[in-house]
Amino acid sequence: MPATDPPAIPLRPGADPAAEAVDPNGLVTRVSAPLLIPFLAADGRSDGTAILVCPGGGYGLLDWQSHVVRLAARLNPLGLAVLALRYRTAPPSTRVPDDALDDLHAAIRLASVHAAAWRIRPDRLIGLGFSAGANLLLRHVCTPDGSGLAGLALLCLWPHGQPVEAYRLRPPPPRTLLCVSEADPVAPVAFSRGIDAALRAAGGDSTLATFAQGGHLAFNFRPDGTPEVDWTPAFLAWLAARPAAA
Repeated sequence: MPATDPPAIPLRPGADPAAEAVDPNGLVTRVSAPLLIPFLAADGRSDGTAILVCPGGGYGLLDWQSHVVRLAARLNPLGLAVLALRYRTAPPSTRVPDDALDDLHAAIRLASVHAAAWRIRPDRLIGLGFSAGANLLLRHVCTPDGSGLAGLALLCLWPHGQPVEAYRLRPPPPRTLLCVSEADPVAPVAFSRGIDAALRAAGGDSTLATFAQGGHLAFNFRPDGTPEVDWTPAFLAWLAARPAAA
């Protein structure tokens, strides 16, 4: 498990979390009071890299156990901090994903404010998202406020019913890794290929890793702490290959 699990930090002070629910599988619904929860690596292990995780769930729920808790348990021993974003969902939000995007922007700002206390470097903040969480990160880099991330890891990138052309990337986009299963009917490999090409056309450094097997949940961390399709070697190799200046 992660070395530390500090208290959650509200992103909207005063918001009422009373309606929020968590089921036995760790699925969180009805999020109206967004939070940033830092799972920090042990002292002396970190090089300052932090992974800002946006869990998936179609903007209607957050798969917290599979995408956050078990991911932190995998990455914290490697010296990587995990900053988990508990963004607003629909319901009760009536303007998702805009509310979720506001929460992401607030989380990036908060990570910078707490960088010294959390032993992280703002220039080594990497966004990692699953499905709708990956879609949220993609939307972030299409907005005027789409800075603050040194890289993106987009897993099983969900198009949210939109074509590649709907995502107007603001150049230059951050260094990006896309991981997708060729057997995923929810996050089609063709969409990730299109986004990979769009990132390159916008002047970005993009890497596409495709896996032959697995469906939409293939990258989820199971109760034993492993995913059905292990994407973590590709992610760690991509992370290690970042430019020396970063």
